[in-house]
Amino acid sequence: EERKLKFDFSAYSRDLAAFFVAADSPITKITESADIAGIKLIVASGTVAEKIVLDWDAQNKAAGLKPVELQYFDDPAAAANPALGGKFSSLARSTAEGLPVPPGFGITTFAYRDFMAAAGLEEEARRVRATAAELPPELIARETKSLISAIRTAPLPPAIESAVREAYGRLCARTGSAAVPVAVRSSGESEDLAGASFAGQYETFLWVTGADQVLDFMRRCWAGMYGD
Repeated sequence: EERKLKFDFSAYSRDLAAFFVAADSPITKITESADIAGIKLIVASGTVAEKIVLDWDAQNKAAGLKPVELQYFDDPAAAANPALGGKFSSLARSTAEGLPVPPGFGITTFAYRDFMAAAGLEEEARRVRATAAELPPELIARETKSLISAIRTAPLPPAIESAVREAYGRLCARTGSAAVPVAVRSSGESEDLAGASFAGQYETFLWVTGADQVLDFMRRCWAGMYGD
Protein backbone atom coordinates (compact mmCIF):
# COMPACT_ATOMS: atom_id res chain seq x y z
CA GLU A 1 0.00 0.00 0.00
CA GLU A 2 1.38 3.39 -0.96
CA ARG A 3 2.40 5.31 2.12
CA LYS A 4 0.80 8.72 2.54
CA LEU A 5 2.14 11.64 4.53
CA LYS A 6 -0.64 13.63 6.15
CA PHE A 7 -0.08 17.22 7.21
CA ASP A 8 -2.87 18.84 9.19
CA PHE A 9 -2.23 22.58 9.38
CA SER A 10 -5.30 23.45 11.43
CA ALA A 11 -3.07 23.93 14.47
CA TYR A 12 -0.72 26.32 12.69
CA SER A 13 -1.51 30.00 12.49
CA ARG A 14 -4.08 30.92 9.86
CA ASP A 15 -1.44 32.93 8.00
CA LEU A 16 0.67 29.80 7.49
CA ALA A 17 -2.34 27.80 6.36
CA ALA A 18 -3.31 30.57 3.94
CA PHE A 19 0.25 30.52 2.56
CA PHE A 20 -0.26 26.95 1.49
CA VAL A 21 -3.50 27.77 -0.28
CA ALA A 22 -1.80 30.50 -2.29
CA ALA A 23 1.37 28.50 -2.98
CA ASP A 24 -0.21 26.47 -5.82
CA SER A 25 2.04 23.53 -5.00
CA PRO A 26 1.46 20.23 -6.86
CA ILE A 27 -0.30 18.64 -3.89
CA THR A 28 -2.08 15.44 -4.86
CA LYS A 29 -5.14 16.12 -2.75
CA ILE A 30 -6.46 19.03 -0.70
CA THR A 31 -9.46 18.83 1.60
CA GLU A 32 -10.70 22.03 3.16
CA SER A 33 -12.94 22.44 6.18
CA ALA A 34 -15.17 25.44 6.83
CA ASP A 35 -12.31 27.44 8.28
CA ILE A 36 -9.10 28.29 6.43
CA ALA A 37 -7.10 26.89 9.36
CA GLY A 38 -8.70 23.48 8.85
CA ILE A 39 -6.85 22.79 5.61
CA LYS A 40 -5.38 19.31 5.39
CA LEU A 41 -2.77 18.34 2.86
CA ILE A 42 -2.22 14.73 1.83
CA VAL A 43 0.79 14.02 -0.35
CA ALA A 44 2.05 10.78 -1.82
CA SER A 45 5.43 9.48 -0.67
CA GLY A 46 8.32 10.05 -3.04
CA THR A 47 6.67 12.85 -5.02
CA VAL A 48 7.71 16.44 -5.61
CA ALA A 49 4.80 17.45 -3.42
CA GLU A 50 6.25 15.50 -0.49
CA LYS A 51 9.57 17.32 -0.83
CA ILE A 52 7.83 20.70 -0.98
CA VAL A 53 5.85 20.00 2.19
CA LEU A 54 8.82 18.60 4.11
CA ASP A 55 11.07 21.48 3.03
CA TRP A 56 8.41 23.98 4.03
CA ASP A 57 7.98 22.34 7.42
CA ALA A 58 11.76 22.27 8.03
CA GLN A 59 12.14 25.92 7.06
CA ASN A 60 9.40 27.03 9.41
CA LYS A 61 10.76 24.97 12.28
CA ALA A 62 14.17 26.55 11.69
CA ALA A 63 12.53 29.97 11.73
CA GLY A 64 10.81 29.19 15.02
CA LEU A 65 7.33 28.81 13.51
CA LYS A 66 5.46 25.87 14.95
CA PRO A 67 1.97 24.64 15.77
CA VAL A 68 0.30 26.80 18.41
CA GLU A 69 0.38 25.42 21.93
CA LEU A 70 -2.93 26.85 23.12
CA GLN A 71 -6.10 28.38 21.74
CA TYR A 72 -9.08 30.20 23.24
CA PHE A 73 -12.68 29.03 22.91
CA ASP A 74 -13.53 32.14 20.86
CA ASP A 75 -10.67 31.76 18.38
CA PRO A 76 -12.34 31.27 14.96
CA ALA A 77 -9.94 28.40 14.22
CA ALA A 78 -10.43 26.62 17.54
CA ALA A 79 -13.30 24.26 16.73
CA ALA A 80 -11.45 22.80 13.73
CA ASN A 81 -8.23 22.08 15.61
CA PRO A 82 -7.87 18.31 16.14
CA ALA A 83 -4.95 18.88 18.54
CA LEU A 84 -7.46 20.08 21.16
CA GLY A 85 -9.78 17.10 21.36
CA GLY A 86 -13.52 16.57 21.41
CA LYS A 87 -14.50 18.38 24.62
CA PHE A 88 -12.69 21.53 23.58
CA SER A 89 -14.16 21.39 20.07
CA SER A 90 -17.69 21.21 21.47
CA LEU A 91 -17.10 24.22 23.70
CA ALA A 92 -15.52 26.18 20.85
CA ARG A 93 -18.45 25.42 18.52
CA SER A 94 -20.94 26.38 21.22
CA THR A 95 -19.07 29.65 21.77
CA ALA A 96 -19.11 30.38 18.02
CA GLU A 97 -22.87 29.76 17.95
CA GLY A 98 -23.44 32.34 20.68
CA LEU A 99 -24.34 29.96 23.50
CA PRO A 100 -23.50 31.07 27.06
CA VAL A 101 -20.11 29.35 27.46
CA PRO A 102 -17.70 30.72 30.08
CA PRO A 103 -14.40 31.91 28.57
CA GLY A 104 -11.58 29.41 28.49
CA PHE A 105 -8.61 28.07 26.59
CA GLY A 106 -7.18 24.72 25.59
CA ILE A 107 -3.61 23.45 25.69
CA THR A 108 -2.85 21.50 22.53
CA THR A 109 -1.25 18.10 22.20
CA PHE A 110 1.69 19.89 20.60
CA ALA A 111 2.46 21.39 24.02
CA TYR A 112 2.30 17.93 25.60
CA ARG A 113 4.63 16.48 22.96
CA ASP A 114 7.07 19.38 23.33
CA PHE A 115 7.11 18.79 27.08
CA MET A 116 7.68 15.05 26.74
CA ALA A 117 10.52 15.62 24.28
CA ALA A 118 12.18 18.29 26.45
CA ALA A 119 11.87 16.06 29.53
CA GLY A 120 13.35 13.06 27.71
CA LEU A 121 10.25 10.97 28.41
CA GLU A 122 9.17 10.00 24.89
CA GLU A 123 10.89 6.61 24.82
CA GLU A 124 9.70 5.71 28.32
CA ALA A 125 6.14 6.63 27.36
CA ARG A 126 6.33 4.38 24.30
CA ARG A 127 7.69 1.55 26.42
CA VAL A 128 5.00 1.96 29.08
CA ARG A 129 2.19 2.03 26.52
CA ALA A 130 3.45 -1.14 24.87
CA THR A 131 4.04 -2.96 28.16
CA ALA A 132 0.84 -1.87 29.92
CA ALA A 133 -1.28 -3.06 27.01
CA GLU A 134 -0.27 -6.63 27.86
CA LEU A 135 -0.71 -6.38 31.64
CA PRO A 136 -3.72 -7.27 33.79
CA PRO A 137 -5.39 -4.17 35.31
CA GLU A 138 -4.03 -4.80 38.81
CA LEU A 139 -0.42 -4.48 37.60
CA ILE A 140 -0.74 -1.37 35.44
CA ALA A 141 -0.34 1.16 38.27
CA ARG A 142 3.01 -0.37 39.27
CA GLU A 143 4.26 -0.16 35.66
CA THR A 144 3.20 3.46 35.11
CA LYS A 145 4.12 4.89 38.53
CA SER A 146 7.57 6.26 37.62
CA LEU A 147 6.40 7.79 34.34
CA ILE A 148 3.48 9.53 36.05
CA SER A 149 5.84 10.90 38.69
CA ALA A 150 8.21 12.21 36.01
CA ILE A 151 5.38 13.96 34.14
CA ARG A 152 4.29 15.59 37.39
CA THR A 153 7.77 16.85 38.31
CA ALA A 154 9.94 17.35 35.19
CA PRO A 155 10.66 21.02 34.33
CA LEU A 156 8.25 22.59 31.88
CA PRO A 157 9.66 24.27 28.77
CA PRO A 158 9.61 28.02 29.55
CA ALA A 159 7.52 28.82 26.46
CA ILE A 160 4.73 26.47 27.59
CA GLU A 161 4.74 27.74 31.15
CA SER A 162 4.66 31.40 30.11
CA ALA A 163 1.89 30.76 27.55
CA VAL A 164 -0.33 29.08 30.16
CA ARG A 165 0.35 31.78 32.75
CA GLU A 166 -0.47 34.48 30.22
CA ALA A 167 -3.67 32.72 29.13
CA TYR A 168 -4.85 32.28 32.71
CA GLY A 169 -4.04 35.94 33.38
CA ARG A 170 -6.25 36.91 30.44
CA LEU A 171 -9.10 34.83 31.86
CA CYS A 172 -8.72 36.66 35.16
CA ALA A 173 -8.81 40.01 33.37
CA ARG A 174 -11.87 39.04 31.32
CA THR A 175 -13.80 37.86 34.37
CA GLY A 176 -12.66 40.62 36.73
CA SER A 177 -11.31 38.09 39.23
CA ALA A 178 -7.73 38.09 40.50
CA ALA A 179 -7.77 34.28 40.73
CA VAL A 180 -10.75 33.05 38.73
CA PRO A 181 -11.67 29.42 39.55
CA VAL A 182 -11.48 27.13 36.52
CA ALA A 183 -12.06 23.50 35.60
CA VAL A 184 -8.99 21.74 34.23
CA ARG A 185 -10.10 18.82 32.06
CA SER A 186 -8.62 16.30 29.68
CA SER A 187 -9.82 16.50 26.08
CA GLY A 188 -8.56 13.48 24.17
CA GLU A 189 -7.87 13.57 20.43
CA SER A 190 -9.32 10.07 20.10
CA GLU A 191 -11.66 10.00 23.08
CA ASP A 192 -14.87 9.42 21.12
CA LEU A 193 -14.52 7.09 18.16
CA ALA A 194 -16.97 5.16 16.04
CA GLY A 195 -15.70 1.87 17.46
CA ALA A 196 -14.56 2.84 20.96
CA SER A 197 -15.33 5.29 23.74
CA PHE A 198 -13.18 6.34 26.69
CA ALA A 199 -15.66 8.66 28.40
CA GLY A 200 -14.88 9.18 32.07
CA GLN A 201 -11.45 7.57 31.92
CA TYR A 202 -9.47 10.81 31.77
CA GLU A 203 -9.02 13.40 34.50
CA THR A 204 -11.20 16.36 35.50
CA PHE A 205 -10.31 18.84 38.25
CA LEU A 206 -12.70 21.51 39.50
CA TRP A 207 -12.31 24.86 41.28
CA VAL A 208 -8.66 25.29 40.39
CA THR A 209 -7.38 28.78 41.23
CA GLY A 210 -4.12 30.53 40.38
CA ALA A 211 -1.65 29.96 37.57
CA ASP A 212 0.53 27.64 39.68
CA GLN A 213 -2.40 25.31 40.30
CA VAL A 214 -3.47 25.43 36.66
CA LEU A 215 0.01 24.32 35.61
CA ASP A 216 0.03 21.56 38.23
CA PHE A 217 -3.36 20.19 37.19
CA MET A 218 -2.43 20.47 33.53
CA ARG A 219 0.38 18.03 34.31
CA ARG A 220 -2.05 15.78 36.17
CA CYS A 221 -4.25 15.64 33.09
CA TRP A 222 -1.22 14.71 30.98
CA ALA A 223 -0.21 12.05 33.50
CA GLY A 224 -3.79 10.76 33.55
CA MET A 225 -3.23 9.15 30.17
CA TYR A 226 -1.07 6.61 31.95
CA GLY A 227 -3.33 6.10 34.96
CA ASP A 228 -5.08 2.87 35.80
